[in-house]
Amino acid sequence: MIGVGKPLDQPAPLKAVDLLGDRAGSHQQSLEQVGWAQGVGWSATPQCQQHPHVPGAHAKTRLAHAVVLVFDELAEPAQIDGEQEIAEIEVGPLLPPLPRDVLDNAFAVRRLHSPTPCRGVIAPLGVVVSLPSMEDEWSYGHMAWQLRYASHLGYRSSEEPLFKGSVGSLDPLAHVEYAASIGFSGVQYALARGRPRAEQEAVGAALARRELEAGCVIYTTFNKIRQPLWSDTGHEARATLAEELALSFDTARRVGSRYLAVLSGLDPSREEKPQRAAFVENLRWAAERAEQAGMVLLLESVDRSRLPGMLLHHIADAHEMIAAVDSPSVRLIFDTAHIQAMDGDLIAHLEATWDAIAVVQLADTPGRLEPGTGDVDFAGVLGVLKRRGFRGLVELEFGWSVPGRDAEQAGLERLRQLDAA
Repeated sequence: MIGVGKPLDQPAPLKAVDLLGDRAGSHQQSLEQVGWAQGVGWSATPQCQQHPHVPGAHAKTRLAHAVVLVFDELAEPAQIDGEQEIAEIEVGPLLPPLPRDVLDNAFAVRRLHSPTPCRGVIAPLGVVVSLPSMEDEWSYGHMAWQLRYASHLGYRSSEEPLFKGSVGSLDPLAHVEYAASIGFSGVQYALARGRPRAEQEAVGAALARRELEAGCVIYTTFNKIRQPLWSDTGHEARATLAEELALSFDTARRVGSRYLAVLSGLDPSREEKPQRAAFVENLRWAAERAEQAGMVLLLESVDRSRLPGMLLHHIADAHEMIAAVDSPSVRLIFDTAHIQAMDGDLIAHLEATWDAIAVVQLADTPGRLEPGTGDVDFAGVLGVLKRRGFRGLVELEFGWSVPGRDAEQAGLERLRQLDAA
């Protein structure tokens, strides 16, 4: 059923309009206006429990006005011949100027049958809207991803979130909405420690509202990750670590994350072996505080060419250190680009470190770009994750070889194909 709503200043129940070849009936529904970072959005409030049957063939209609499309939740998936689910769509008018052109994402909406409302999306004037059957997997959002993917709000700079071109804004709340609209399970907010408290709280509230998981947060500000704080057990270093951890716990609570990425530089004036031993001792000390706070500290081996002079450059060393600490509050980030660059043989390392992995991060190498631009065997990696039933976040922590919306959408389609294989 598609209903054509009244202008914003004339709220009224929708009139049911038959556009799909089956009479939708006279079920009445209403719209409730809600605020949205990108402009005016709508949430649907169904007044009935019955749903019309939607034919399997595609249906098209030309909308005479700029509209907001709102995808209803269904109490139960309706089916025809045990195969096809039914979707209702409400159409309400929105006068130009439109905040942005998201026509190509008009059907990229979040899980239709989740317990929380789906956000509407904006289509421009006179657009032809297609309503394919569910058999065609017509929406990223409705499509059930096999793995739990997360976009990012910028992992080196807040000026470079993953879907900058597609969202058309740097507003982190708009990026949360976009992640939800394409059916992702989370959003990485790595640089939260360095962001304003008000932004942290707003992002945390948006993630909770959309039922998205907050990904990794770096335990300190980005400019401090190369300092050799964890390789020193002295009083001054411990005091600094205690302060950093307290601040990171507070930040993580505000954004709704429980994962803190821990990186540390190596002091070039001291031998490496004692510094590794100090790292283990500091992690044991910190793990107790993390456990009390409900947090998990995550170790990550990093590519020396991108982050030189760090304590952990090899995945085996990170895994060995986690085993030495022996705490459920210290786990592993498995980063495909870092590990491929430093150690190769990703599948073998993934299998060998499986027991310690909390989060997987996807990026190709060289260049830390989207899948398909380098040496990483993503089909193999995702195959292992699916076969072994990985339920942690798979964070897409990369940039784009060609900036812009077209490359982002192509990359999203490539991920869909990899995930579905």
